This record gives sequence, C-alpha cells and structure tokens, in this order.
Amino acid sequence: MEIMEAKTGYEAELQNWVSKERATVSLINSVGTLMYDQGVELVFFRNHLVDLGVNEVLNLFDYADNVVQKHIDAHTTAKVAKVMRSMDLAPSKLDIGKLTKQYLEKKEEYASVEDFLSTTLSDFIGKDKHKFEPRDVVLYGFGRIGRLAARELIKQAGKGQQLRLRAIVTR
Repeated sequence: MEIMEAKTGYEAELQNWVSKERATVSLINSVGTLMYDQGVELVFFRNHLVDLGVNEVLNLFDYADNVVQKHIDAHTTAKVAKVMRSMDLAPSKLDIGKLTKQYLEKKEEYASVEDFLSTTLSDFIGKDKHKFEPRDVVLYGFGRIGRLAARELIKQAGKGQQLRLRAIVTR
C-alpha cells in the first residue's frame, strides 16, 4: 500500500510539474509575440523574459515568491499574458509580475482578467497611443564598450519603434 501511495504522490507531482512547464511555455510564447509583433516588452519583477528557457522562467517564479512574499503561479501569469496579446497595446515595457500580483490582490473587484487589464492599462490601449516617431541612430563605439552598447540597443530595439540602429562606426 505504501508503494502505491508514493507512486500516486509522485504521479500527482509529476503532472503538476508538467502543467507548470506548459503554462511557462505559453507565457514564453506570449512574451515573444508581444515583443516582436506589438513592441510590448514584458519583464517579471525587473527581470527580462526574452531569450529565457522554461527552467529559467520557473526559477523567476521562485524568486518572486521570496521577493513579494506572495505566491504567483505560472498559470495565472500565462493567462494575463495571453489576454494582453489580444489587446491593442501601445509599444511599452510592462512588468507582468507586478500586474499579476495586483490582479491576484484585486481579483474580487473585477469580473475577469480582461476587465482588470483594460482598467489598469487604459493609458496604453488604443490606436491613438501608438504615435511614436522612430529615430535613426549611428553608434560611435570603440572597443568593448561600443560592442556592449550595440548589443543592448539591438536587444531593446524590439520592432524598432523608438530607436533604430542604422550604423556602427568602429576604429
């Protein structure tokens, strides 16, 4: 009997882990879609989510538990990100960890995640909020610092809605 109970506990924990991984993959997919299609960069309590693997993102959820002293799960965060994909957001940088925490705290006040996000992100929703004039940039960088600055500009360029790196001048 003990072996059967241990196996059942193991099976349940394995299913729980696989479920967390699936939610995290959905979150990563939403992060990429928002970043490259809409110009919305999602961070998780100031940690970049672009180019992270599943285990690295799951470790960020453990980090969040320690920092905010509130459990934020991958399922709710993935749901928030999925709803954000369907919204007409202006190019921006949003902290999905903070948004998810606020949603969990104020869950009773709103009928759904959509209602919460449309209220909270009202300043970022709509075609009239998309008025960005891209600026072409020429980077004069010498040595390591120039390469580091170029990498950071390329990483943060997203869709190129604000700064577009047009040339890099080195010696």
